[in-house]
Parts: sequence; C-alpha cells; structure tokens
Amino acid sequence: MNARPRSQPPRPLPARPTGTHPAAPRPITAPQRAAVSSPTTIIPGVARVYDRLRPGQGERRRRVRLALICGGVAALLFIVFLTVRAQPWRGAPHVGTVAATTASRPTAYGEHDFVCAALPFARLAQAEMLTAPNAQPYPWYLSVLLAQWGVEGHWTTPGAAGYNWGNATALAGYPAVPGQRQPGIPTTFAYAATAEQGVAIAVTTSKSDAYATIAAAYPAGRDAQATALGQSAWDANHYTDSGHPGSALLDTMHSYHLDRFDNAGTTC
Repeated sequence: MNARPRSQPPRPLPARPTGTHPAAPRPITAPQRAAVSSPTTIIPGVARVYDRLRPGQGERRRRVRLALICGGVAALLFIVFLTVRAQPWRGAPHVGTVAATTASRPTAYGEHDFVCAALPFARLAQAEMLTAPNAQPYPWYLSVLLAQWGVEGHWTTPGAAGYNWGNATALAGYPAVPGQRQPGIPTTFAYAATAEQGVAIAVTTSKSDAYATIAAAYPAGRDAQATALGQSAWDANHYTDSGHPGSALLDTMHSYHLDRFDNAGTTC
C-alpha cells in the first residue's frame, strides 16, 4: 500500500513594508491626436488678420480698394472739367487775335473732303462778317468762300500757312510765314494754327476797306461777288484764267455746284 504524500504547509506571503499602500492603477484615456503642422508660414503680427480672411479674399479687397480710388480720382477730374467748361467767357472773343475758343484741326485732301471739312468754318466766317467790329452790310456767299478757299489751298488742308483758309497776307497778332517770292504773290502770309484762327484771319481781312466792294456785290448775286473778288487785290492775278476777272472762281463754283451750299441747311 502506497503511502500518501504528506501535504506541505502554505508559503507565507512576503511581508509588506509598513507605511505603504498599493499603487493605484493608471487611468485609461483616449489616444491623443498628433498635432499636424501647417505648411503655410504665418508672419507674427498678421496671423489674426490672416485667420479672418478666406483664400484670395485679401487680394480681392485690395483690388476693390484700388478700383474705388481710381473711380474717385476720375470722378473728381470730370467734375473739374465740367466746372472749367461751364465758366463764362470774360467778354466776347475778339476776331483777329491768336486766342481761339476752340482748337479744330481737320485734315482733307481732294475737292469733296475739303468742302466737307471747310463747310462749317465757311458758315462761321459768313456769320462773323456781319458782327462787330466793322460789321459788313452783307456777307460773302458760301459758294464764293468755298471756291476761294479751295483754289487757294489746292483742295488740301492744312497747308503751308496752316489753316489760313484764304491765304491772307500777314496780319497783326498772328505768326507769319514767307511767301514763294514770285511776282504778284505777297512776301509773307499769316499763319493759323487752328481752323478757328483761319476763320478769324479771313474775316478780319474781308472787313478791310480794300475788300468792301466784295460785300457790296452781294445783292447782284454770287457770280457778281466772285467777279468782284477777282477784281480785288486778293486776286494776285491767279483768279483769272480766261481773261475774265474771277473766272477761276466762277469755273470752280459751277463745276462743283457749290451754289447748292448757299441754300440754308444744305449738308455736305
């Protein structure tokens, strides 16, 4: 009979140090998300402004501010322009001076283009012939003015004397240019920088006593007035090409039917 093993006594627990307690278990917490650094570098001092603006918003604001500034400047300049333009003239413009209220500089070559460019200024000259100073009793016919201006300028504007429509001689208050040094041709001509100055030169010259017979011929008709112009000192022997005074003007008036412009309201 086998002997039953003898049970061993239980091992004693290790002695606990006095004054100590078992360590409390560490609390279980959620895993912390790792911080991701932004690829954009933020300059210190503008980070707050940057955070408030959406992408591209700052550029749009800059463009809006620039557009508002440009618009304001343009509006201010426009107001100044209207204010200056609305100022009344200090007295009526004096015919025969260099100063002009406007500065028209048309260009034309050939009979049709020349007549279309000169027509409004011929009408202006016709009206100013009847105004002071030294107002004339009658004006020149538009057909006579256009024929003279076309013959003098060879249907081209501006010419060697600028916009001196009738190639009038030198006139006080205007620059002068030399003539062609040919017999019967003046040694100097008045120079007009604008079409309006050319009108002033033509009107002032036409009002002189030397050309009073041209205005006086108005009641007899346009042909009589062209003949009177051919008999005047303005002719310089180049308005006569068939033995009849002013024949070059008459031929021009009839060939181009310039008489149609003597009717009020006729356009080019």
